[in-house]
Amino acid sequence: MGDGVAALIDLQDEYRAWLDTLPANLEGSRLAEKLLAIAELDLEELHMIDPPRGYGRDWHGRFSTDTTQTTMTKLLNLTHAT
Repeated sequence: MGDGVAALIDLQDEYRAWLDTLPANLEGSRLAEKLLAIAELDLEELHMIDPPRGYGRDWHGRFSTDTTQTTMTKLLNLTHAT
């Protein structure tokens, strides 16, 4: 899960940089709001999660509690919603 979390944090950093460089005419826009929502997510907490052994293989498809996937879905929904 470490690589997935690192990828999410890298993406979040890119979105923060995008937010920081938005032109003045886009401040307060829907895009700015979405970028801010992503920037404010506390992704560092994901590093502290220690899923049980076999997580994702033994329970595949039975439960949808994969925090990394949930967070990624939120990021994608925020950036691709119309």
